[in-house]
Amino acid sequence: MIRDYLTSLFSFSFMILIIIIPLFVVLEILEKRWLRKASWARPFKALGLSTEACFPLLSGLIFGLFYGAGLIIDFLKNSRLNAKETLAILVFLSIFHSAFEDTLLFLAAGANFFLITIPRVILALSVLIVLKYIRIGE
Repeated sequence: MIRDYLTSLFSFSFMILIIIIPLFVVLEILEKRWLRKASWARPFKALGLSTEACFPLLSGLIFGLFYGAGLIIDFLKNSRLNAKETLAILVFLSIFHSAFEDTLLFLAAGANFFLITIPRVILALSVLIVLKYIRIGE
């Protein structure tokens, strides 16, 4: 019984490592090479965010609030984002954080992808669109 428990524990821990380590590598690559280009940020611009606001948003989407919070706080302290963009990032991530990490972990545990993802995406985008038209800190 304990042997089965430990086997399952180590198996699931290994699965978590297989999911999280590549995500860290991807974020580093994105930060160093891809995020400096403005062309990929067009969908975010349509939602009222600048190119500079996209890195903390992607950090939170990829890694969630636990790891992403350090990146987001550091970035927001050292950036020139306005109050509206900062609020939009934080509200969006409050609803739809760790889109990749949590989803992959829940899928590994047998959850339904659509039931985890689609309602959160719809709600987060709806709130972001509403925030686009509200005057905050201007």
